[in-house]
Amino acid sequence: MIEILKNNESDEFLGYFPHLKEVYQKKKLTYDKIIEDVEKSIKEIEKKNPENLSKYIFQNYSNIGGILKRYFDEEKKISIQKILKDFEGKKLNYLFEKYEK
Repeated sequence: MIEILKNNESDEFLGYFPHLKEVYQKKKLTYDKIIEDVEKSIKEIEKKNPENLSKYIFQNYSNIGGILKRYFDEEKKISIQKILKDFEGKKLNYLFEKYEK
């Protein structure tokens, strides 16, 4: 399901599996919440402008630290969706589990 979200293939998936629409919608809400939290965190970090960015990120944003680090490492030239799409499945599953608790 997460791979479908990452690759924006919901129409095709739901076309074949309409009975999974509710499950898909729950995962989509989690995905959207992760993106929302990352965007909010980016603004907070930019406002704070910490001296040691990596240390600050991992001390204050443990769940989404890897996403934030990549965003800033790429000098803000990459979308959050692209970062999530590139994330290894196991790491992204773990993140979803954290958010869904």
